[in-house]
Amino acid sequence: TDSKQLLSDDRGKNHMFWDVESTKEILVAAEVRDVEWSTWTSTMGWPALGIAPKFSGPVGINSACRSAFGDTLATGDDWGTIKLFRFPCITPGARCKRYGGHSSRVGKIRFSFEEKTMVSTGLVDGLVIQWRYMSAGKLLEAEGVPSDDEEEMEMEVRGAINEAKEDSDVERELSTKFGRGDSQMTMDKA
Repeated sequence: TDSKQLLSDDRGKNHMFWDVESTKEILVAAEVRDVEWSTWTSTMGWPALGIAPKFSGPVGINSACRSAFGDTLATGDDWGTIKLFRFPCITPGARCKRYGGHSSRVGKIRFSFEEKTMVSTGLVDGLVIQWRYMSAGKLLEAEGVPSDDEEEMEMEVRGAINEAKEDSDVERELSTKFGRGDSQMTMDKA
């Protein structure tokens, strides 16, 4: 956090480090291994290993941003989804909270300094969405509409979800829910 090093990624998904004073690239990553970065907006690197699905790289993940207090990492992807992970996120296929709002590609995502809001921008739809950021990784759209994952978030906060459980994407692919409210039926595809 002394502003002497800079971290960047290029379009080829190369992770690069720079010495600000000399403007030279730092070619040996071990030289910056113990640097405590004041922000994290990279979709790559050790603290963001878990943002990609278990068996693929960060393909389609366009933007990432660590919260100001350093406990949450938000990502935006090609499918219009915003995801919130715990930071650092080092387990491949890590659990996350998913939120929709954009019709397709999310271009950028950033937290406000005081961590009360988060803003996401759409590359195709041109939307700028302001989210109200709540503690424990909850997002509400500015109008106060709860996200799709609100129930799962409450269960996780209460400790009802086992951490060793499969990735929720896999679970959703193996079962389908039909109906609403009390008349809901689940069909397992397994």
